[in-house]
Amino acid sequence: MMTQPFHNYSLDSVVSTTNVETFQFIPESNMGSFSWDFGDGTTSTMSSPSHVFTSGGIRNVQLIHSVQGLTDTVSNLIDVSLQSSCRPQFDMSYDTLTNTIVVSVANPVAANYAWDFGDGVLGNGSVYTHAYQNNGIFM
Repeated sequence: MMTQPFHNYSLDSVVSTTNVETFQFIPESNMGSFSWDFGDGTTSTMSSPSHVFTSGGIRNVQLIHSVQGLTDTVSNLIDVSLQSSCRPQFDMSYDTLTNTIVVSVANPVAANYAWDFGDGVLGNGSVYTHAYQNNGIFM
């Protein structure tokens, strides 16, 4: 005798890119009918849907699952954390006589900037001057 169609579902964060996060929702059973509410105004009747969130925040994801006339509802809060679209732009000048490079962030908005000059020297700040001790190709 069946008393409850199922107890829960799991989810995997499938893709997290700039301004979107995709989750795969996986129920404990694929039998019966499914009604998903993703907490952002969208729904699905698929058994194991993928869903793209385009805005961050706490979402109350609800699943109503029915099997042979029995219905179960489960809700879980998930935190949708979208990655920032940080694409730094910087200017660089190089003095060939002194092997000195000056780098500066074109539009500084972050609290900290870290530089790796490829020769074992690290620097930080929105403007940084570095003198190479040897000639070479540095990445």
